[in-house]
Amino acid sequence: AANGVGALCRFEAADLAFSGRPPAGLAAALAPGGVDLAVVVDPPRAGLSGAMRGALRRSTCSVLVYVSCDAQTLGRDLAALCGAEGAGTAFRLARATPVDLTPHAARVETVCVLSRA
Repeated sequence: AANGVGALCRFEAADLAFSGRPPAGLAAALAPGGVDLAVVVDPPRAGLSGAMRGALRRSTCSVLVYVSCDAQTLGRDLAALCGAEGAGTAFRLARATPVDLTPHAARVETVCVLSRA
């Protein structure tokens, strides 16, 4: 980009509902390598797959921004990402902000910021 942001960050688009191993580009981005990572995920209503939740817990990601349109799957995913069970280091929920993008709908978007405990 003209503003130089391309030298400071990397953007990966991946299907977050995968099962099994993460797609190669995503796996490489999340692999331990001494790089301080901040990751933004905006999964579909089904939320993150179990494999993606595991990949994030095992990653070197220090900050995770999770954008959710479904409170039920958000709760499930936060329990897996922040809970005591699971491989890797758990995250800590630092902030959750509801955003009403469609005022006449029953759903709200929730933006959560998680950091390593």
